[in-house]
Amino acid sequence: MNALAAIPLQDTDWEVPPHKVSVYANKAHKYALVIPVINEGERIRGQLSRIKDAAPLVDVIVADGGSTDGSLDEDFVKPIGVRAVLTKIGPGKLSAQLRMAYAWCLREGYAGIVTVDGNGKDGVEAVASFVAKLEAGCDYVQGSRYLSGGKAENTPLERTIANRLIHAPILSIAGRNLFTDTTNGFRAYSARYLTHPEVRPFRSEFEVYSLLFYLTVRVGQLGLKVDHVPVVRRYPDSGQVPTKIGGLASKLALLGETVRVATGGYTPDDVRAEQAQLGWPAVVAALVLLPLFLSVIVAPNYSPDSWALYELSKTVFDDFYRFSHFRSFASASEYSSAFAPLWPMLIAVTDGVLGTGARTGLYLAFLSFFAFALMSEQIGQQITGARWIGLGTALLLLLGPSMVWDELSAGRTIPLQLLLYALLFRWLLAGRAISLQSTAMIGFVSGLTVMNRFDAALLPFFVTLMIALLTRSPSRSAAALAGSLLAISPWVAYSLSTFGTVFATDNSGIVTALDSRAFVTDWWPKPQATAFEDPAAWAIKVLSNLRQWVLTGLSLVLSPLGFAFALGSVLVGGLQYLCAKTPDTVDPKDKPRTQLWLLVIFTFLLVGLMLPQILTGYLEYRYYSAMFWVGLLTIAAWQISRGVTARQRQTFATLFAGTIGVWLIGFAMIQFASAANSNRFAADQWGQFDAPDDIAMLLQCLGDNSDARILVMGDDNFAAWAGALASLSTMMEPRNMAEGRLEESGKAAFLETWQVDYVLVRSEIDAQKARALNGFVPVDECDGLLKRKND
Repeated sequence: MNALAAIPLQDTDWEVPPHKVSVYANKAHKYALVIPVINEGERIRGQLSRIKDAAPLVDVIVADGGSTDGSLDEDFVKPIGVRAVLTKIGPGKLSAQLRMAYAWCLREGYAGIVTVDGNGKDGVEAVASFVAKLEAGCDYVQGSRYLSGGKAENTPLERTIANRLIHAPILSIAGRNLFTDTTNGFRAYSARYLTHPEVRPFRSEFEVYSLLFYLTVRVGQLGLKVDHVPVVRRYPDSGQVPTKIGGLASKLALLGETVRVATGGYTPDDVRAEQAQLGWPAVVAALVLLPLFLSVIVAPNYSPDSWALYELSKTVFDDFYRFSHFRSFASASEYSSAFAPLWPMLIAVTDGVLGTGARTGLYLAFLSFFAFALMSEQIGQQITGARWIGLGTALLLLLGPSMVWDELSAGRTIPLQLLLYALLFRWLLAGRAISLQSTAMIGFVSGLTVMNRFDAALLPFFVTLMIALLTRSPSRSAAALAGSLLAISPWVAYSLSTFGTVFATDNSGIVTALDSRAFVTDWWPKPQATAFEDPAAWAIKVLSNLRQWVLTGLSLVLSPLGFAFALGSVLVGGLQYLCAKTPDTVDPKDKPRTQLWLLVIFTFLLVGLMLPQILTGYLEYRYYSAMFWVGLLTIAAWQISRGVTARQRQTFATLFAGTIGVWLIGFAMIQFASAANSNRFAADQWGQFDAPDDIAMLLQCLGDNSDARILVMGDDNFAAWAGALASLSTMMEPRNMAEGRLEESGKAAFLETWQVDYVLVRSEIDAQKARALNGFVPVDECDGLLKRKND
């Protein structure tokens, strides 16, 4: 047969181990048969003899790893028909031998390469079948002893289990093809595949078995043609098994190479796809949130805060912040300092434009959280280069008990707060490149964050400090602070004109209170002791709150939120542990250290923002939302960034987020089913939400006295509900009164001081307490639930 001309190759960057070449014949065939060996003795000699007898249309190339047993002496291999013996003299094991042989064959102009182990276990008669497949246009042909027509003789049980149940399934999933015998070295490759610019098999990181596994996986990822050939593989009946895989360490290393290949640890970074867009993440976020939204749209789980925010929204374009109902008794003013104004203003504008009514807060909360999830995804992509991890950690907050889901279903402020925090951090990622205009905008948004929730009062100062550290620019720091003051200034003006203080908030008195049970809705006939009277006792209270803050955080870690995150982290961490067992492990070349440190700093910033909660003792789970989001994102981003290639980081992120996704699907299904079972989809529920019969009955009982002050006992939600929907002067029962911390004389003083006209009883327990209130008699037409002051 005539010699075939060599094809031009782009091989200047090929990393091939040093070797010597002994050529014994001219090139005679289109395809080469590469046989890797090292000290195989009579096994390789017998195999070469069988190959000669089979006379396949291939040139035989022996890739010697440095044999010292004389089995490949020239006086044997030359007459047996071997064209060349390549002897590796550099570092590396099997994959290095294959790199050496494949490079030599491609440079010799072979159109394809068949590979078979040199330990005599394989039926070489199948070589002709591999050649036929290559001739038919296949790019990768895998031999399998488990196909019809194949045979596995005396295969150790351990090998069978590892191959069929572990190795082949893993590489099949990663390679997008069904393989049954991926540990079998009997296979063939086209020259087109080996020289594909997105394969690059000639890299020194391929040392032991990784090249074989990588080529199995990569071909399917590139959409090239794959086929299979049944083969015979015979182990000896007795004696030592011919293998290079020894003890546990070797087996763990092989598993590590398998995992690293499957997770994309060898995929070249210079073929990475463009930065992912937010289309699919938006679809996934919508699919998670839609059933949750539908489960509460008919009858939202509004709380007293929800109704108060809606009532305040109705004052935005009228008598600004004048409350109908009473919830805080720190001031006798009818104007509120209980809630930051941004959320009521957004409700007012949206309701005014779209006419969405009392459910406006619900719509805005879901929309805000959806936008936050996408912003978190954008941050995750920017830091790790991988999709899904930012989205996963954002949606994970839904699993926290009494956390983000409660805020969403009640249409409250924390979803918007999360969005504002994410927006701030997204801008801060620019680091020293932040412009003067951007720092002013960052400051303005930090001020808006305060205007959404007063517990972020320290944020402008923290953000200004962070910008100072990042930019080392006094002018940009000043711009940030100025932007914050601009956003806050309307509330300052309102506070000065209405309350005579620079920054009005009804929680200020709780910060200095000595009583650890003090709450904003308490009322006392005389001032209670404060930190100014007993600093030591106050410090003890704060330390106790700090301890409770830690315990509450730990309980969140032990919640479904923590378990879902831990499962994802353990899964990825386990894979990374196995990958680290490979002999050619390398550190990631582009680990985002600066951005990770920014995440860490931002985490501590949000921890610092919980100081108001620690001082007041308000330690509900929902207040941990932002801190947990950025903290979990920090851990996840650090773990994902340990991937050595872009493809591997993406695989880790997908597995991490997928684990979280399983929990989220279960959560959404449970919430939807619960709503269906509790008849929350019934048509009559829709009208009862913003035009309830209970309020209509109360209005009927009051008659012409709709301006009277009504103390609602046992149902704070109804008090806020009636105030928001009917503009009634309802009053939430002071918490210390409801908890029995206020003496009878104090109760009488409260009724007198606040000129209570009616008492509305909402439970049997409170009916008993109401009977003890002197000077009130039942309103006959209202079944004794409403009592009026006996004049």
